Amino acid sequence: MGDLLGTSAERRGAADFDQLIDLIVTTISTDEWSDSGSPISSIRPFPANDTLVVSCCGATHDQLRLLFQQLRVLKYELPSDFAAKVREAEARKRTSPVIIKAFAKLQQSDQDLLNNQFQAGISQLSRDYGAPQCFQAGEVGFPDWATAQQIAIWDRRGGRLYFALQDCRPHGEAIVAGWWEDSFGVQQPLKLATD
Repeated sequence: MGDLLGTSAERRGAADFDQLIDLIVTTISTDEWSDSGSPISSIRPFPANDTLVVSCCGATHDQLRLLFQQLRVLKYELPSDFAAKVREAEARKRTSPVIIKAFAKLQQSDQDLLNNQFQAGISQLSRDYGAPQCFQAGEVGFPDWATAQQIAIWDRRGGRLYFALQDCRPHGEAIVAGWWEDSFGVQQPLKLATD
């Protein structure tokens, strides 16, 4: 369970499970949980082991398993339509990038996760577009127009298609895809709403 929570394991307490528990009791068998007055099912956090202690019927357990699987897909995988979003970025040729995936509040594990997803995205896009030029911020050859930490660039007719991992303001990181032409000038930092 700990991988689905937003806090680091060292500082995790029972309250850190509240959001996940609220999601569970409001989406799965909503009338069965003890919070709704029913004695049928109960759920409690067990932070020492990063787990939930759940007492419920088998059908509800199956629904929980599916929910956790869906949450992990959302967290650990690039969206299934990410390649379509990259094609959209190439087709629309605007100065603002398309956000593929973003985290407004990051733990170190989220940063590692985004970096791994970024690398996997480059591999997948390379099958469609060929090998890109790849740079990290501060490296020789890093484009002076980019605001990314890491960027993969494909030269295309009339400009460059890019796939980037970049910081966001006020805090956070995102994987983005976009189009850049010499006439666009320097990119503006990406801003995420945090409310």
